[in-house]
Amino acid sequence: MEVGGFKVSRLPLPMNWAKGCDQLANLARRMTDLYARVDRASEREPALSVSSQITETDKEIDDLVYELYELPSYDRATVARACTAIRND
Repeated sequence: MEVGGFKVSRLPLPMNWAKGCDQLANLARRMTDLYARVDRASEREPALSVSSQITETDKEIDDLVYELYELPSYDRATVARACTAIRND
């Protein structure tokens, strides 16, 4: 599998991958559902409300991945800055 030309199969999995695999899959399913809800947004459930849930879920995914890879806070900050720079390009 490739994402942006990068071979995902070459990514090293953390030692405790099994611990968070199900939780990560559940968060990914929630994110998929949230994006579908944005597409169907209405007055009853405005897109802005769903967007805030997407932001929250995205943070949960990031935090779980940081935990699984046992990244210390200074490495988390480095990753967050890099992601922000990529998003702003």
